[in-house]
Amino acid sequence: FPSHDREPISKLIRRKPTVLYPPLDIGSPIAGTFTDKPTITQINLSVLKGGEVFEQLATSNPHLNFLGIKGGHGIQLTGIAGELSNVTITESTNDIESIYQQTKIMLCPSTSETYGKVVAEATVRGIPIIAPYVPVYDEILGSDFEYSNGATERAHRLHLLSTNKAYWQEEHEPQLS
Repeated sequence: FPSHDREPISKLIRRKPTVLYPPLDIGSPIAGTFTDKPTITQINLSVLKGGEVFEQLATSNPHLNFLGIKGGHGIQLTGIAGELSNVTITESTNDIESIYQQTKIMLCPSTSETYGKVVAEATVRGIPIIAPYVPVYDEILGSDFEYSNGATERAHRLHLLSTNKAYWQEEHEPQLS
């Protein structure tokens, strides 16, 4: 169980639960450079993971490249792939490192997570993240992270990360703590 669920679980099972974290593909920090046409990636385009946010941002930002990776569960929102020239949709892959190597900004718009593996893996690689507040993300990103809880905040953070080199570089530092 994620640690933010410990207390209610403790009451339910009448003992202290153990937090088990899934294995991470830590890889290595991405030695990326700022570019004026970054690739914004979302892994798993299901409704539950915020696939509609991917579609909205890709539609409203035709000057940016969007990479969507199909997830293993849920209905995948992939309809815009053939409609927009700035969107590439690919099948799920075991070669996650190749996905992270292409990614300059990670989009994680899910509003409910049990662990947040993509957020953790992107963080240790130094890939800037756009994500709403979710309790488990606090464990990974910390309370100082600039969460993007709505369309306006997401658009603003995407604008900053894609146009402001100093801001992108500050957010690009790998977090290994």
